[in-house]
Amino acid sequence: MVTLPRVIVITGGLILVGMIAGGFAAGCALALYAILHGDWRGALDLELWGFAGAVGAGIGAVVAPLTSWLFLRHVPLGRLILQTTVGTILAGGVGFALGFSPLIMATLGYLAAAVRLAVVTPRRTELQGSKPGQAGSRRPA
Repeated sequence: MVTLPRVIVITGGLILVGMIAGGFAAGCALALYAILHGDWRGALDLELWGFAGAVGAGIGAVVAPLTSWLFLRHVPLGRLILQTTVGTILAGGVGFALGFSPLIMATLGYLAAAVRLAVVTPRRTELQGSKPGQAGSRRPA
């Protein structure tokens, strides 16, 4: 049974992890953009990292709990955070380097990774319905 205090604690944790992952992803995307343009000093500029990190943390604090609760509840949290963060970094950095809006491209990268996870990760009911010894079965053979 899910209780309200548990939902609040989990949502708070998702907000915190979303802020950390979003800030990190935004900073990395900006650094990737700078590296692709040959600006190594820009990739290490702490003011740019701070600005990008603040924007990314704000966005991550909102989208991480939303996507986690709405359509990725069956995805393990480690996989969810890692893959959406990598999708955000790659799409944001490369898209920005190609002249597109980094915010839009990072959002598209996040959503693409989230949709992919929603499609390829089996749901718990699918795993419980499999026979012992079959692929995807969590029961011992």
